[in-house]
Amino acid sequence: MTATVFAGYDPDGELAPRFFPLGQTADTSDTITDRAYDLGVRMKKGRMMREIVSMSGDTVLIHFGTIIRFPKSDKPKVKTIARYAVGATEAEKDALVRVAEIAALDPGFMAGMWEHLKASRHPREGDLLPEQDHLHIALVTDLLNPGRYAATAIDQGATA
Repeated sequence: MTATVFAGYDPDGELAPRFFPLGQTADTSDTITDRAYDLGVRMKKGRMMREIVSMSGDTVLIHFGTIIRFPKSDKPKVKTIARYAVGATEAEKDALVRVAEIAALDPGFMAGMWEHLKASRHPREGDLLPEQDHLHIALVTDLLNPGRYAATAIDQGATA
């Protein structure tokens, strides 16, 4: 089983990205989605594009989604949203749901990397948005071989 390397990153650049592997799975998209759905994970299309967010040395971080948790949700069936980037591939959507599943099962996942947003009014619609935590997720790619994910580059000490 090979692993693809992902990173939780801070879009403001104040925190260094934190890398984590995610092994491949033989599960189908439907199986992944059903399992996550039972945990309260929902998938939505985001507003951010699939785009490069950081380049350094021989690696690049490509944003492909955001995990949103609702720590004080009054809707117990929706605890986490996997918001995929515009242009994300089907494989990336599956990976994002798997990351959301991990985050739903492990409240300590990527501790310190989550951006906390207090409850506020939506600027356009005026609806009350609940308190939430956001974790931006990027795919780590090897610049020396763009078709290959960067597990090898990270193992060799590359930083982004």
